[in-house]
Amino acid sequence: MIIQGTWNAKVPNKVRIFAWRLGTNSLPLGPNLSRRIPGIDVLCPLCQALEEIDKHTFLLCPFARMVWALLDLRWDVISAWPSNARDWIFSVNQKLDKTDFSLFLVICWSIWWCRNQRWAQNEVVSPEQTIAFARNYLCAFSGFLDPHRSLLTRWVAPNNDAVKLNSDAAMFRETGDIGIGVIARDSQGQCVEWKSPVLPIYYRSMVGSKTLIQKPRYKLE
Repeated sequence: MIIQGTWNAKVPNKVRIFAWRLGTNSLPLGPNLSRRIPGIDVLCPLCQALEEIDKHTFLLCPFARMVWALLDLRWDVISAWPSNARDWIFSVNQKLDKTDFSLFLVICWSIWWCRNQRWAQNEVVSPEQTIAFARNYLCAFSGFLDPHRSLLTRWVAPNNDAVKLNSDAAMFRETGDIGIGVIARDSQGQCVEWKSPVLPIYYRSMVGSKTLIQKPRYKLE
């Protein structure tokens, strides 16, 4: 069931693999790590309050709940956790359209990335930054797959010795703040770096004018 749902979604392969690992309980969550490394901390790195099980990490953790709350996805669908992550992914796939399901998968993957940043580097990423990155990442990938989509410009790969920057912006209707996403990809379309700052509401006029500072290509070292 999980293969049918995730492998048909229009998301990067790394997101499909992540979803498969989530559905088969093979992500290195705290309890899974503790079976191999006795004495390791099993608390959620994002909230440091409860045990890091899959349901907590992707649904009940205050960080995850804030991410879902800022999205337009149906909360009644997202919050309905059957019994395990595999059935959760399958259930969401059955109730959301293809576009929203793809966003759901990328959001879950982004939450996991934020968890890893906090666990490994103690880096804090806000829910707003998480959403801005996920939306722009999915939008860029969709344009790479389907150059005929009317709202997207075809992505053209750079030379082998260069990376290409793409950017976009969105406004969070709940706060009025502006999220800007910038992604750098190599000649194979793989993400090598990204930034997604959130700007206060008074920057809206600048973003609305679609002002963009073009940066020259730089060689990979």
